[in-house]
Amino acid sequence: MNEKDINMEVFKIPYDIFQKSNLKKLNLTIDEFDLGNSEILEPNFLIKLTALEELDLTGVKISPDIFTNEICKLTNLTKLTLMYANLSVIPVEIINLVNLEELCLRGNKIDALPENFNKLNKLKRLNLIGNEFKDIPDKLLKMDQLTDINFGGNPLNSESKKLLGEFGDIIKPQ
Repeated sequence: MNEKDINMEVFKIPYDIFQKSNLKKLNLTIDEFDLGNSEILEPNFLIKLTALEELDLTGVKISPDIFTNEICKLTNLTKLTLMYANLSVIPVEIINLVNLEELCLRGNKIDALPENFNKLNKLKRLNLIGNEFKDIPDKLLKMDQLTDINFGGNPLNSESKKLLGEFGDIIKPQ
């Protein structure tokens, strides 16, 4: 395994990994996250990972403070996955992730996007499956670079359901 890439399925978060400041990819999937056994990420462990380009914390519960004060400061991120992280909001500071191309927030409790979300100029893929959206935010449809949007499993209104079709996604031509 490349010293700059760490990919693990774990039961407990191995906090010593967060000391590797040259890490490019970190994938920590908490085993059995879907059973409600998620671990909560302790504060101040992501701060040192300034070189990170890909972060996957599937099944790790993230506090709003950690999302705002740590994850949103990792400006080299191109791919961010926070599935089943117990999130109810996306902080406005997400626009600091100027290199973000893929964002997966599947299985959370999010019902809205921050006002300035469309400033994520490099975002191409957005997965919001299984959240609390009732309609599709207009700002998403105006983001030209965003070609793959998935809203399946949200309590969408009938107009939004028609727009999405049976699969719950929008794939715009490039």
